[in-house]
Amino acid sequence: MFRQVFCGLTMLKVLRDMGIFFECQAPGSDTCGLNALNNLCQAHMFSVEDLKQAEAQHAQVTQGGNFAQRPSLTEVPSGFFDVEALKIAAATKDVEIIEVEPIPDFQKSRCFAFAEASQSFPDGSFLLGFLVYDRQPGQMHYYALCRQHRMPGMWVKLDSQLPSAGEPKNTLLQEAELWEIYTAAKPMFQSWLIRWYPVVWRVLAEKWLKSFMNTLQGRPSCLLHGTIMVSTDCNICPGKGAVRQVCRMLESRNHSLTSTRCTSVLQERAIKESVKGDSVRNRSEVR
Repeated sequence: MFRQVFCGLTMLKVLRDMGIFFECQAPGSDTCGLNALNNLCQAHMFSVEDLKQAEAQHAQVTQGGNFAQRPSLTEVPSGFFDVEALKIAAATKDVEIIEVEPIPDFQKSRCFAFAEASQSFPDGSFLLGFLVYDRQPGQMHYYALCRQHRMPGMWVKLDSQLPSAGEPKNTLLQEAELWEIYTAAKPMFQSWLIRWYPVVWRVLAEKWLKSFMNTLQGRPSCLLHGTIMVSTDCNICPGKGAVRQVCRMLESRNHSLTSTRCTSVLQERAIKESVKGDSVRNRSEVR
């Protein structure tokens, strides 16, 4: 199996030469969540200050919402940030960290459905990758699994902790190797000690779904079951569950394109095609 490992003193240069942004963790710090988020976005989009603001907002929500006083920034963590604070900070930049259940079988997981959906169109860049949260006692840590949009089928593991001797942390992965990592963590998924969170650009996800719905025009082979698109002979369907995953993610008060609206449009279209098909069959029988 192909695998390229980035380690040693040349790691940063190799990543830079490949056009891969990498933000490492300062020695002795515990900012891995912040670094993982920036590595997923492939840019320095978030600062410690942003995460402290998000921590303060999260603390206010958990302590009583608008009725509670927001803590000052001197009272909140400046290092290992709560995953809920990462979600709040990400949302300010139109990035969403999506809560999914840790299903041990990757093929039944929403993580797999997101990865499949993002490959359905050339512009599948709405999926930045996965934020991995290792919650094992004594080694709690975040790192990023980034999709390489310029290298179809490839991913890169970016761990902000600088590797010690003989301990490579940053690796270029093929699709199969990505799911090998997921499968290897199966026992920890079952005990909720490992979490994978899909991370997406909301605007690009909305663009993807609109493009998908436009492409469906004139494609009678597409069938709708609930909010899941399934097709037996249509080569443009993204696969079971893909539309549902993107619709779920877009259900936000800031976005008018909701799963209810998408489902309604697609159901209307399916009904029209069914009626049209019955009409054609009836005319044939009369003849």
